[in-house]
Amino acid sequence: MIKYLSFLLFLGHTLAQSIAFTIDQDEGKLLYLYEQKSNIVFKIESKIGDITSIYIFPTDSIASMFMIKGDIRLIPLNSLPLGRNLNLQVYIDNYSIIEYAKNYSTYSRAGIVGAITKIDNYDFDYHLKIGDNRDMGIVGKLKQVGAHSITYNKNYTSYVSAGITGKIESLGGTKFEYYKNDSYSEMAGYTGKLYKVGSVVIDINKPYARTEYKSGKIKAIGNINFEYFKNSYQNSVSGVDGKFKSMSGEDDRIRIWFDKNKDESIADEIKKFKELLDSGAITKEEYDTKKKELLDL
Repeated sequence: MIKYLSFLLFLGHTLAQSIAFTIDQDEGKLLYLYEQKSNIVFKIESKIGDITSIYIFPTDSIASMFMIKGDIRLIPLNSLPLGRNLNLQVYIDNYSIIEYAKNYSTYSRAGIVGAITKIDNYDFDYHLKIGDNRDMGIVGKLKQVGAHSITYNKNYTSYVSAGITGKIESLGGTKFEYYKNDSYSEMAGYTGKLYKVGSVVIDINKPYARTEYKSGKIKAIGNINFEYFKNSYQNSVSGVDGKFKSMSGEDDRIRIWFDKNKDESIADEIKKFKELLDSGAITKEEYDTKKKELLDL
């Protein structure tokens, strides 16, 4: 069964500012978004509002090709954990220089001793244990990757109550906004969820009477609208009430991919065999054979 849909948005019609959304269509929930900045693609997990993967491609054009096609074969092979206390991986094909945070007191207090601070020409900087960072929950989180700065939402009272504090506020020039706490968002369960990326609005169905079957599910991304099976008797006995039914509308910025869960499981398998190769458990020939089998080449 097809489980995920991905949406590729070309903000301002330029490849260098493309963003991809991955959703669970039946649940009507946003899972991940991917943002391209030159040759770097950032993967952000919607639930936690933070970066979980960074793909550093050899060129801007290859990064753009990945965003257009969603081809996992383009993802760089080498996976490096950014730090011991960070749930974040950096993917890069080749590198000649790597540096780590030393045991300085400021780094120790921030929990980033041993975290990567440089890969070739890319510098990695982190939020230290200063100011409001501790209250915001961002001590040790990424502050900058290369030329791209990262900020997080502050601990304002309205943000704290909505669960927005500590979620990503901006990445480079792209702003992120979230649903604040109100009667509708509380009833439908979308308080603190992503509302806007750049100029693109993610509209969520409100908890109106007789439309409970789609309450809290994505209503639209940009100009593309989503509809779900109503909770009629036939739909209920068939077990399809509330499930994804259709999309409508047009938006030149958007591309749609189906069955992304298959691609993600393949990527996980390839990663496992790469780890076996790096540990010496299998040969390069065995790794290449398994990779071709998984990608059906």
